[in-house]
Amino acid sequence: MEILRPLLVETGVEPVAKVALGTVKGDLHDIGKNLVGMMLEGGGFEVIDLGVDVSPDKYLEAVQSNEVKVIGLSALLTTTMLNMKDTIHARVLNEHHASAWWRNANQKANSCFSSLQNYKETTQAE
Repeated sequence: MEILRPLLVETGVEPVAKVALGTVKGDLHDIGKNLVGMMLEGGGFEVIDLGVDVSPDKYLEAVQSNEVKVIGLSALLTTTMLNMKDTIHARVLNEHHASAWWRNANQKANSCFSSLQNYKETTQAE
């Protein structure tokens, strides 16, 4: 990855927005997150890497202190994907950034997580 990063970043594009990336609470896998981060950097975004096992509070702190416009939540394990919901539903994040876009994303996330939970319950019952 250290070989690819300079090649992607050297495009000379000025940052268009800040992105906070992290692997959700309970998950320690970061290869995909790191690759996405490099591609975003090469595409002109300033990336704030929050690391792995990131709590909703840490995402909130990044949004509030760094003027982050985009949040990337990574999870490899299906058991930790449900932790994405905790971050999306974080009360402070909804209060501080309650735009129509955010409310729409929140509704879509609810639908997605409901489907995931239903699938999990159905497969466990079999």
